[in-house]
Amino acid sequence: YHLGICKKNPNKNVDNQGTLQLVATPDSSVGTVGTWKFDPEDLKKSFAEMLIEDELPFVFSERAGFRRFMAKACPRFTVPSRRTATRACVSVYDVEREKLKDFFKHSCERVCLTTDTWTANTQQNYMCVTAHFIDSDWKLHKKIIGFFLVKGHRGEDIGKSLESCLQEWGIDKVFTITVDNASSNNGAIKYMRKVLNESNCAIAEGEYLHMRCVAHIINLIVTEGLKEIDVSVSRVRAAVKFVKSSPSRLAKFKKCAELAKVDSKAFLSLDVCTRWNST
Repeated sequence: YHLGICKKNPNKNVDNQGTLQLVATPDSSVGTVGTWKFDPEDLKKSFAEMLIEDELPFVFSERAGFRRFMAKACPRFTVPSRRTATRACVSVYDVEREKLKDFFKHSCERVCLTTDTWTANTQQNYMCVTAHFIDSDWKLHKKIIGFFLVKGHRGEDIGKSLESCLQEWGIDKVFTITVDNASSNNGAIKYMRKVLNESNCAIAEGEYLHMRCVAHIINLIVTEGLKEIDVSVSRVRAAVKFVKSSPSRLAKFKKCAELAKVDSKAFLSLDVCTRWNST
């Protein structure tokens, strides 16, 4: 209360007058001269957007160092608790979700979908659905519109889950659906082709609806190629695991590298078996 009436307060808002300051612009380091007014709701929204964009934990708002910084940078702003920050993030999501649903309903011509399912360590099946579309400015966008549990990997289960997701978002104009080469996906596409044809939303009766994931095809090709040198890859992989399994072996390996005068800053790296580009 005192901050609002104190005559010596430099941030005091007199007669709704803004504070003159240098406003930085995203595409320039020079910035422009503008005015700033203290708006706690706008600050709370910006704080929530920072948590989302920088993938920060909700408890970040309660950390002592950040609170000390904010007490000096903007003492009039009450830093929200983690529960308030959570609600603010959900509020931002709800607003953006409604904007996207409105865009799909009124401004979007066709949507391309990509989807994949996998089984977690808990033996639960998850599915992710991503929408790809072009806006009125001819810019390509990619938005995750679904991440949920599914009954299993059967084609009909995948198809029904995908249909439910599209109904929730109000999407009926689907151009293509990109999936990997699992046999169950053939059943899912067959189901979706039938649904889209019944609603007269498919192009060419869904003849070009099924798109096979190029990355998965390349992965299968390279994996088959790596089998030709499978013995060599297995030996190198085993050697890397052996050296990195204990600190003493690691120190000995580094010493051997120094004695051999190996002119490289790179070090042993273990590949991921399911990602050929790491091998």
